[in-house]
Amino acid sequence: MNLNQLLQGLKDENPARRLAMIRIIGVVEETRLLKPIRDQFLSETVPQVKSALEWAGKRLYAAHQSGYSTINGFFDHFNLNREIENMASEAEAKLIKDMESNMQVELMRRKQQASQRNTNLGAAAAIGGTVLGGPLIGAAAAGAMMSASASDVLSSNLGPVRDQISTKRTPAPRPSNTDVGVWLKRLREDQNAESRRNAAIELGNLNNPIALPYLATAAIADPVPEVREAAERFCKILYWSQIYWQMTQDGSVEQEVARRAAERGINPAEVKSTPSPQSQPPAKQEDITAILQRAQEAKQKKKRR
Repeated sequence: MNLNQLLQGLKDENPARRLAMIRIIGVVEETRLLKPIRDQFLSETVPQVKSALEWAGKRLYAAHQSGYSTINGFFDHFNLNREIENMASEAEAKLIKDMESNMQVELMRRKQQASQRNTNLGAAAAIGGTVLGGPLIGAAAAGAMMSASASDVLSSNLGPVRDQISTKRTPAPRPSNTDVGVWLKRLREDQNAESRRNAAIELGNLNNPIALPYLATAAIADPVPEVREAAERFCKILYWSQIYWQMTQDGSVEQEVARRAAERGINPAEVKSTPSPQSQPPAKQEDITAILQRAQEAKQKKKRR
């Protein structure tokens, strides 16, 4: 059952059907129908229906004044509002991750440069030690190289990237045609209040919209407050499920998510699809053996001269 069906039922020629629709509209607090309820009240001729219109109008007006709406209701219940709020955290975490990735790339580049310098220094020290016939310079240079390498390792300790805890919406439940006759009978006729309360809960969870008028009636007329509360709660959940499913099918729920995200300065597409920069692999370092070999060849050539 959707908004248009409620509106059509509100104008039905049959007073009993009008009464059923008015009760649903009032219980689920469909504030978008506040004006049609007022208009129908002015033209209604059946006393019982007119009385129900007055009750529903007052209830919808109070809900409207409090800021309630059906869309807010199911956005809260199915975690869509939480998902939007989490987009800001995801965007912040993504920015931090991007910054850390960029820092890691820069550190790798600097370590590569430092390693290359240390390699050259070690080669020069080895050559110098061979030429001068003593290990002192080579040892000192090796000590310097080790010190530089240790410094590079210490400077690269950035710590782990902050974990992101993703909060996602509950998918829209598909309306069902499950046989709910036994639960409707229990809700209407069972003498045990707890059984009636459990029946209201079960009817909400079974997600068959045929149960809406029965839940609305129980929410108004059941003599036990706990049963009325459960009937109202699960009448709303059942109605929210129908609206959520419809908006998912026609794409309007994503439009509403984008609109609410934009109000918070968030672009959902950027949060979901923009990849983080990838670390670039370090350039291949020249093997120290090759450096020493070239140095040795140069020394042999010098001796032959």
